[in-house]
Amino acid sequence: MDHLLATTVKLENLSLSGSNLISDEYWNRYFMEKGSHLKSFKVYHTDGQFGDDQIEMIANNCPQLTRLKISHNQKVTDAGISHISRISCLQHLGLEIEKTKSSTPYVQILDSIGPQLRTLSLGRAHKIDNSVLNAIHDNCQNINKLRITDNGVMTDVGFAHLFTNWLNPPLSFIDLSKNRHIDAAIPRDNPDDIGLCSLGFEALMKHSGITLRYLDINSCRHISLQSFESAFSAENIYPELQEMNISFCQEVNDSVVGGIFKTCPKLKKLIIFGDFKVKDVRVPKGRILIGMPNAIGMQIEGTEANEEEGRSI
Repeated sequence: MDHLLATTVKLENLSLSGSNLISDEYWNRYFMEKGSHLKSFKVYHTDGQFGDDQIEMIANNCPQLTRLKISHNQKVTDAGISHISRISCLQHLGLEIEKTKSSTPYVQILDSIGPQLRTLSLGRAHKIDNSVLNAIHDNCQNINKLRITDNGVMTDVGFAHLFTNWLNPPLSFIDLSKNRHIDAAIPRDNPDDIGLCSLGFEALMKHSGITLRYLDINSCRHISLQSFESAFSAENIYPELQEMNISFCQEVNDSVVGGIFKTCPKLKKLIIFGDFKVKDVRVPKGRILIGMPNAIGMQIEGTEANEEEGRSI
């Protein structure tokens, strides 16, 4: 950091991982002295360093910042997250904050800069609720990539509302993995429809299916067989979808997988770990099916010899 402070280079992009030996004092100095040139800042895997004060320094000293990612952070609190709402040029935001307790700062961000956001990633967002989904729906109209993962509070109704009559154009990248009800005592029951379930999935596909290139709904296990069959029925086509992860979606069966291959002509890779109702699927040429256990391997690649057969790897 001494070198960065001493150099005359005007860094526009800075990405650091595991930078736990940089003190808060040095972070503050860097943003005060060099922050005016930063356009992209990413910091990963920090524990005792980089907290609320540093995000405030970014908001005060980085007027050109368009991309911010703070991932696997153990110091930032809701107070620090709220400062992000003052970063006026921000277009790409990624947060994975361990100490998140409330939805309030996220709603504050979306109310303030939501209209200009193009990508939004909220990883391991355990505590935030439907108010965040509502704020995305009401404020964001330019998002192309959306990630919200590992949540056990948001409901199916909330996800359905997000994708229904949303003025945002259809998305190309959606990751809503591990948004599900967790109860070790009664794992299959979900009386409050927690997570991405049937209504939310159907609304998602109706809104963005035509442009989706990547979809991850891994572990969203309360999506019904009827919803899967309806989404991937013969009258539908998803012309851009290239990769999909539907692992641990307990209703997925041979018929659903077959429907996916037929309705997604550009699909290259389908991941189905933990989908135990998938027993015997024929993989078309040029496609890869990953996660179906058999006597030879876990990956099946469609062969050129016969479009209806595949070989295990």
